[in-house]
Amino acid sequence: MKSIPRLTTWVLGLLLVVFGIGVVRMAWASQSGSEEFATSIHSLCQWTIGMIWDCRTPAEKEPDQQLAFWKAKIDRVLAEHPDDAELHAAAALILDQPSMLYAAKLASQTLKDTGGDTFHFSKLFFDRLDQSQVAFQENASRQVPELTALATQMAPDDPRWWRLRAILLWPPREAPGDDEARVADWLAVLDEARVHDPGNALYDLLQMRSLELQALDFDFDDKGDFFIVDQRAWDAVLELAKGIGEAPTLTLGEPGIDGLLRLHDLAGHPKATTIESLRARFVAARAASHASLGARQLLRMVEIKGDLPNQDNRRRLLELSDGIMQLALNRSDDSVRYNVGMVAPMRVSVLESIQKNESENGQVSAETARRLAEALEWKSRLGQANRNVSKNDLSASTKLVSLISLDTVSLIKPLLLATVFFTFLWAILSRQASQLKMQIWPIASLGVGVGLSFFFFGLGPAEVVSEKAQHWCFTIGLCVMLLSLGAGVAFRMRYRFQFSILSLMIASTVVAVLLPIIIHWQLGWESIGLPIQANASSNTTLDLVGRLNPSAWEDWFPGHAKLAEAMTQWNVNDGGYWGVGIFGVIAAVVCVWRKDIADSIGTLTVTSLAAFLLSMACWAYCEPTNYAGSRATQMRFEGYIRNVDDFYEPVKIEMQRLAEDESRSAL
Repeated sequence: MKSIPRLTTWVLGLLLVVFGIGVVRMAWASQSGSEEFATSIHSLCQWTIGMIWDCRTPAEKEPDQQLAFWKAKIDRVLAEHPDDAELHAAAALILDQPSMLYAAKLASQTLKDTGGDTFHFSKLFFDRLDQSQVAFQENASRQVPELTALATQMAPDDPRWWRLRAILLWPPREAPGDDEARVADWLAVLDEARVHDPGNALYDLLQMRSLELQALDFDFDDKGDFFIVDQRAWDAVLELAKGIGEAPTLTLGEPGIDGLLRLHDLAGHPKATTIESLRARFVAARAASHASLGARQLLRMVEIKGDLPNQDNRRRLLELSDGIMQLALNRSDDSVRYNVGMVAPMRVSVLESIQKNESENGQVSAETARRLAEALEWKSRLGQANRNVSKNDLSASTKLVSLISLDTVSLIKPLLLATVFFTFLWAILSRQASQLKMQIWPIASLGVGVGLSFFFFGLGPAEVVSEKAQHWCFTIGLCVMLLSLGAGVAFRMRYRFQFSILSLMIASTVVAVLLPIIIHWQLGWESIGLPIQANASSNTTLDLVGRLNPSAWEDWFPGHAKLAEAMTQWNVNDGGYWGVGIFGVIAAVVCVWRKDIADSIGTLTVTSLAAFLLSMACWAYCEPTNYAGSRATQMRFEGYIRNVDDFYEPVKIEMQRLAEDESRSAL
């Protein structure tokens, strides 16, 4: 057997070296101690060997698989550290709820099952999401209270564990059974927590939320109202709300974050998704959520159109809800005070309700008007500060590289599949190394295939080319393919059968031309899905690579926005698979014309392998630029994990700067 041609050896060797240098460059460019490089290698494994082996980390698997992994690891770690309160608290956090990375795959599958119907998708998706967590939450109901109780027994004077024990008495919001406490003696636990952590309104907020569910019937009556079914419980709610408004502080933070880091390390959790696993166990936002929900429920009682609240009751409810919001804004930890999604909007809603009530009963006081203006200003400034701090100032070149990287990644898996397929055929037909030679026609065929897929699945959905142009290009392409195939068959059969080669080629041409035209006019290409429509998820993909800055993009390409949209549409419409598929069709037509099928298969094998290595090399060289694009957000998460209070310092500084800018502008 002859050796592999020298050109093939040099090309494949060069591509391997380039890819290797790209990987080294990735490692060098990644930030020391971060997950950047580990995440990249994990992604590469998923695109390649992940097709035959489950490369997902525990954080990416379904909840029942996450539960099996963590139960085994927690049992081992706690057996080695039986008196460590921090690890017991961390174990409770882990078992409180699963990582939600699996939800993206679940959403994708649900979208396919519902055919894109938004209404049915939403209902079916959340039903499936709840069903997937049933076993996890059933285990949490047993183990979480036990673990938090052990933590408070081991360190009864540490208020962090009492806060965590209290907040984990209920499942997280949106989880199955989130309105039901995990233990029957939840009130006794809260009372004991108040003794060890006096002055913290957290425990009153939790009790208030539970009593609200007991006091109110949330099944709306014919007036669109809901009503009190337990007056004693409702009176207790109002008394608790009064105490919350007068409380010295509201504090929760992230009491288990250090233990979570230790537990992930001791459990040997893969580094690639450790931050995502930690994010699923953040609890600081629950304090803001309970404060906002408490105020919101009081407001809903104010807005009832029935006969329930008289004017004095309305005024009292407004005062109580205002007291809760003043606690959240002035006497809470930073994770509550600077919560942009719940606390700031709820504060505005409360003050707007107070203003509305005063307006209906005479005149709006100057104090209310001033406070509402301050609340609106705070909300606006807080939102802008968060956007400024989180913003990645991506250059046009960075955004372009991000889009190229996405499109390159979409080629890796289909090219690998093509390589495996052609290698299998080559091994069956010949296994002659001399046939693995580089030729121009497979390279050109691959280029044409990818180009056509970009035309139909990128430029078409982006509306760069018209529907008419798509129809005619498809018609002409089909004619050319059928003509080439018919002529090739005639060429190969001319020696075996006695017929006029000219007659057969004429007949083939007529069929090749007339068949697509007849189908086009009788059925229309709409019957096979032309033109390709824009994919709504492309907007989400564009957000991942940063908001486009038109003035910056103009420095790179004319029609920049359409180019970016076309590249993104090509990606989300599986353009890579379509491109390689078209390449396979073109290759099949060419093989009909060529005498040596085994030689053609060998050439296609080496071409697919070279294209696969080239796509991986391109990805490796694009990845450091992606690091730069996502580093600001990544560093914020890492900063939050290191110190929750320090996490909000940039927001405070930015808000102060914005206030100073506004003051100067006013002058």
